[in-house]
Amino acid sequence: MTRIGCSCAFLLVAALVFQDFPSCSCANFTTGTIGLPFRCDGGRELWCSKGASTVAGSGALALLSSCLALRTDPVVLRNQNTSRCDSFRTSFQFIVGSSDGTRRGAGLAFVMLNSSQFRRGHSGKFRPLLGNALHVDFDVRKPEALRDSHVGVSLATSRSRSTADETTSRRPAGMDLSGDRIFAWIDYNSSLQSLEVRIGNSSAKPSRPFLADAVDLVQVFGSNPVVYVGFSAQHGGRVGFYTVTEWRFETFPSPIAQVGNRLLASRKPALAPAPGSRTYTLAVAAGVCASLALIGAIAGCLYFKLGKPKAVLDSKFASSAGRSRVEDSNRFENEQPDFGTSVGSGVRYTYKQLSAATRHFREESKLGEGGFGTVYRGNLPAIGLPVAVKRLGHDSKQGLKEFVAEVSIISGVRHRNIVKLLGWCSERDNFMLVYELMTNGSLDTALFRPRAGAVLPWRLRFSIVRDVAEALHFLHEGRRQQIIHRDVKSSNILLDDDFNAMLGDFGLARMRDRHQAPATSRVAGTYGFIAPEVPTTGKFTDKTDVYAFGAVALEIVTGEPAFSVSSPKPERMLVDAVWQRLEEGNLLACVDRRLQCVFEPKEAEVLLYLGLLCSHPDPEVRPSMRLVLDVMAGTCPLPSVPARKPCSETNSECVEDLQSLLREATLGSRSHSIDY
Repeated sequence: MTRIGCSCAFLLVAALVFQDFPSCSCANFTTGTIGLPFRCDGGRELWCSKGASTVAGSGALALLSSCLALRTDPVVLRNQNTSRCDSFRTSFQFIVGSSDGTRRGAGLAFVMLNSSQFRRGHSGKFRPLLGNALHVDFDVRKPEALRDSHVGVSLATSRSRSTADETTSRRPAGMDLSGDRIFAWIDYNSSLQSLEVRIGNSSAKPSRPFLADAVDLVQVFGSNPVVYVGFSAQHGGRVGFYTVTEWRFETFPSPIAQVGNRLLASRKPALAPAPGSRTYTLAVAAGVCASLALIGAIAGCLYFKLGKPKAVLDSKFASSAGRSRVEDSNRFENEQPDFGTSVGSGVRYTYKQLSAATRHFREESKLGEGGFGTVYRGNLPAIGLPVAVKRLGHDSKQGLKEFVAEVSIISGVRHRNIVKLLGWCSERDNFMLVYELMTNGSLDTALFRPRAGAVLPWRLRFSIVRDVAEALHFLHEGRRQQIIHRDVKSSNILLDDDFNAMLGDFGLARMRDRHQAPATSRVAGTYGFIAPEVPTTGKFTDKTDVYAFGAVALEIVTGEPAFSVSSPKPERMLVDAVWQRLEEGNLLACVDRRLQCVFEPKEAEVLLYLGLLCSHPDPEVRPSMRLVLDVMAGTCPLPSVPARKPCSETNSECVEDLQSLLREATLGSRSHSIDY
């Protein structure tokens, strides 16, 4: 009892100490830099109307008058603990100009639009007045009412519109919104329902806001807001052009205690009673009594919950697998408070919600199944998007550890080529993950079991290889902590409406510090994609991911699986078959015959060489994903590739006995798999 009481006391003190600090970010991205450029092509991270484009070399976004650019990932502005919207902060740089020599367009606006106004993957003109919106306008036109540049906040709902403006009377001396680079910061505090706008000529954030306005986003977007964020170029009677760079955006599940370096307060704090006074003594006594009572109550609850006999399980959970699943679920529920603060913008759904979304998990809603369980197509009205619900089976290979790992890791990752986690469910023995639906299914289906015999054209194949490379580059080098996926394969690569590739299934993924030595772990993965050194070392690194990427690249070019038990033994491994063609001097004979010679020979040769290089037996020779991208872009020469397969003590022939065990465990139900 004492141990429980001490633990409760520690938790209470920790809660009091950290209550004023923001929780981890729900939506957190940076774009518009050279390393992380804006991308408008192919419906990637931005949806761009006609007239919007990106500037090569700088990573900037360019807009003409009356153009719109929105992030394709919706932001869920929902606080799990209150009825308010989440707080957010965003910053960006912009330049306003025109084509008539005056260096003046009409202005630029940062916009937040209700998800009902825009749907990813749908064509047609955008209609911004169908729903609710928030605009922060940076205008440089000269209307009669405003004699100079101004900054304004406009709110539009289905019932009303309101505007708050500040003209040059409050603008910093010498500030001109046209021509020069402008730095802008927008901070929203949901607790105070306050929106502050700051602008400047340098990257130093001003301590005082240029404009402050009372804004309640619940009144604008509703109690469960899902919004798209981006920029709108305004029309002002002349052809204007606008560039945006270095855009950062964050949301927080609890109210922001600080904006910049300045503490926000809605009222003047009361004076503390003087030490020694009667009021002071009573306050201290009351505080101590309240703390002891709270600790006692929590300890009693924990004792009752942890000490009571376990209920007899239902018959359907009588098996050992069932007991394990229930224990996992109970452990997950106990860990939920800590887990919940680390899942980014994911929403915790109930079993009832997901059952209704999938029409009670009917057979006709099934998209596919694998070793983890089953994936169902669903529809969640609150999101307004079709979803994929991944439901772990009772005999699933994926247990609590893998489930928590997948939710924790992928919820903190936002990249245009990584599948988007929307939420999860953990009720009793029901473990489910909710993802954005990828309408074109998995890559292995598109390659080996295409619908109506359709063959992936070469243009899409090359693009898919690049998409997967970009996803792995981000996981390996684009974050403070490195993520090793450990299960890169074609069935874990999903295709959206426009055949953009998304890397999914992070159940085996592990996160580690960049300079931390890889830990030894059990061998996991799929035969044909496992690097030859893994069975002997038991260690997964970024180089083992690179090996798997090489196998995927070869699959895409050849149209053949990475491992085929029906092939002659020397060519069962696809990489061995491609090495054989290279030795024969007939490398391009590997290209998928279904393409009927409709492909780019130079691109095919580059991808085949890269596939072999990434699948090199020596991990030290394998290139980084950054080098792979540079070679594909033509900005870096292709490294030297041996004329025949190099020998290595970790070659597949040397570990065939060990890998045969993996083969038996991983051949599985590939013909029905679709992994998220």
